[in-house]
Amino acid sequence: MTGHPCIVVVDDDLALLETLRQQITDLHGQTHEVVIATNGEQALSMIYDLHRQGQSVEAVIADLIMPGMTGDRLLEIINARFPEIVKILLTGHTNLDSALYTINNAGLDKYISKPWLLEDLQLTLSSMLRQFQLKQDNGRLVRDLQVRNVELHSTLRDLRQAKERIEDNFVGMLQSLANALEAKDAYTAGHSERVARWAVMIARKIGLSTAEIDHIRAVALLHDIGKIGMPERILNKPGALTEAEWALVKTHPVTGAQILQPLRSFHDYIPIVRHHHEWFNGRGYPDQVGGTELPIVVWIAATADAFDAMTSNRPYRGMQTLDFAFHQLSRGSGSQFNPECVRACMDLLKEPTSSTETLLKAAAAGNAGSCAQKLPDDETRRGGSGS
Repeated sequence: MTGHPCIVVVDDDLALLETLRQQITDLHGQTHEVVIATNGEQALSMIYDLHRQGQSVEAVIADLIMPGMTGDRLLEIINARFPEIVKILLTGHTNLDSALYTINNAGLDKYISKPWLLEDLQLTLSSMLRQFQLKQDNGRLVRDLQVRNVELHSTLRDLRQAKERIEDNFVGMLQSLANALEAKDAYTAGHSERVARWAVMIARKIGLSTAEIDHIRAVALLHDIGKIGMPERILNKPGALTEAEWALVKTHPVTGAQILQPLRSFHDYIPIVRHHHEWFNGRGYPDQVGGTELPIVVWIAATADAFDAMTSNRPYRGMQTLDFAFHQLSRGSGSQFNPECVRACMDLLKEPTSSTETLLKAAAAGNAGSCAQKLPDDETRRGGSGS
């Protein structure tokens, strides 16, 4: 064996078999090895042996009428086991029934009648071998694409997992920063958690999707993260802030948005952090935008933040009563607050569920020992009813 792919020729007429072998060798001997067999059984055994040896068989040319196994039956068996092999039936007995049988059952590629012209043999065999090669090339391309597709899916999965790990680590770091902020600012202890829970209940009352509610919960926990670098003397100052101190306090929403910016999946919800001190009428900070310029999630967070701020202790005043908070929400509806969010919040408070009662009890416990006071004159310098 030369290592070239093989063309198997089968005929019980030895003279004709030798002629055919020589003609095919002359035509394709540079690229193919011609193997001969005198009956179907011998040819089939030979093809199996070549396959086991790793030798490629590209074409089988079989006579129709042979003792023992006929040519059409041989090609039918070959088609069942090696469908990629080119199958050519050669016969001097033109019979429509046998031709149709071979076409239908053996996947016949070509039917050649005896005697044949050398030019016809050359054209037929050359075109069939080209088709075989094209099929092989296409098969290799498909297999290569399948392998590459699997590799690509694996790479994308690894990238997604890496991205999730990075974002989980980043969120964990931010939560650690939030914990650090609560440690340095006694007021914020528990505030961010309560704001997140109020925001979730308001969002659910309004009818937001589960995905939106989950994002609101995550971002509301970090809404004050921009205060992390602010001096404690300002955060915990009991008296009025100076103009410079107040200007510094008002930077915390922008600083918080900048901290969250690297977290791509949070981009749609960075507005919560940046704009939770905006007013519905556009008179808040930092950008003086309002109304439909901001998404509903911003107004939900702003309402939740303001409500918890009013009912919590602050360095410059004590906690306010629920009646006071009701009054402030009603008075600010349409000016400071989104009316839809105010209605949802007040509905929750008028018909308390176990969740609202738990939050109110937690706020009361955290503010135990303090009394409700009138808002001091500098409340607006502390951010109105929710700084």
